[in-house]
Amino acid sequence: MNDSRCAFVREALPAYVGRSLSPGDEREVSAHLAGCGECRSEMEVVTLLHASRPGAPAGLIDRIQEAVASDGAPSSGRRGVPGWGLAAAAVAVLALGIGRTLGPATPAGEAIPEYASAEGAGNLWLAEERLSTWVPAFDDLSDEALVQLLEELGT
Repeated sequence: MNDSRCAFVREALPAYVGRSLSPGDEREVSAHLAGCGECRSEMEVVTLLHASRPGAPAGLIDRIQEAVASDGAPSSGRRGVPGWGLAAAAVAVLALGIGRTLGPATPAGEAIPEYASAEGAGNLWLAEERLSTWVPAFDDLSDEALVQLLEELGT
């Protein structure tokens, strides 16, 4: 018994029993089942489950064929409602949502504070292990950097 091969076969058993495997996979599963009793037992269970599934309701095939033959004509009273109106409304909502999410653009001349840049300030951002221990984010900041931060925050 090869565990990885058994895992593949057990995953493929429903398709094997339902006859929807590719010919190559079907040969592979058949060959494995010939030599593996555990997978054969599993296949028996899958076969019983497959056989006990409910059948399609009476007349389902006829209803599907009628729907296809009618070329997808709508059966509800919504004929004449333009689909483009709904699409335009969706685009408008999406554009408004993106605009509100992004907010106003930052002016080009505005400088980024030194402590916020990746260069020069060292590693101010917490590592993952520090996040899990709840170490305060400002422990590594100097007094000058804290004062500058407070000034920028307007306090």
